Amino acid sequence: MEKLILRSKSEAELKEKVKNMLTLNEDEAIEIVELSKPFKFLFFFKDGEYEVKIVKKSEITNKSPKKEKINEKVNKPEVKVNLEKVEKPKKVENKENKVEKNIKISERLNVVIKEFLAVSNLDVKIESIKVKDNVYNIDLVGDDIRYIIGEKGIALSSLEYLLMSLEEFKHVKIFIDSNNYKEKREGILRELANKTAKNVLKTQRKVKLNPMNSRERKIIHEEISKIPGLETVSVGVEPKRCLIIKLKNKK
Repeated sequence: MEKLILRSKSEAELKEKVKNMLTLNEDEAIEIVELSKPFKFLFFFKDGEYEVKIVKKSEITNKSPKKEKINEKVNKPEVKVNLEKVEKPKKVENKENKVEKNIKISERLNVVIKEFLAVSNLDVKIESIKVKDNVYNIDLVGDDIRYIIGEKGIALSSLEYLLMSLEEFKHVKIFIDSNNYKEKREGILRELANKTAKNVLKTQRKVKLNPMNSRERKIIHEEISKIPGLETVSVGVEPKRCLIIKLKNKK
């Protein structure tokens, strides 16, 4: 009996590979055992691992056929219900159920992100997952965290967006950070807004900023809205959408 350990995206793809690799005798057959499932998440994927055996056809044990379920009609006594008299149970907000839901989503986020990090082969781990007002705050740490953050936090924002686009996380808000990067970045943006505002007021000329994501544009807009006589205008399309800081009522 020969045995091979092979990797493939699916069992169907593996069977095609084996056909091209091996030549079987008339009394031989292939038996495949899945050792680890293939994994796919967002833009990352990991092949499954399979054990392939060449066995004699006579050694293959036939699986016992599944018994078909026989639907027997049972005459049940007819029960009439007066719907007008049936009181509908009142919905009561159960704090315990809410806590259980938060724990369930947190555990699922923990699994999904760990699988993503394992496939991406990055030295990054989850430091903590905290929940407040339906916002799941995830803190990541590790030597390769710069790859998760990306240039100006773009990769970090993209990961948040992609997680929230998954069906199981569509109704929650996910906030991912590392070593307070977003807080530090927000401070830099507010400083940039104030510095640019002074320049616009001094020169009386508008200034176009570099492209930013929606969250960063919002921070700039909030800071400029505090300064009398100035306003912001968004121009361009994602991902190159940017802000122009200018005098109010001036083109």
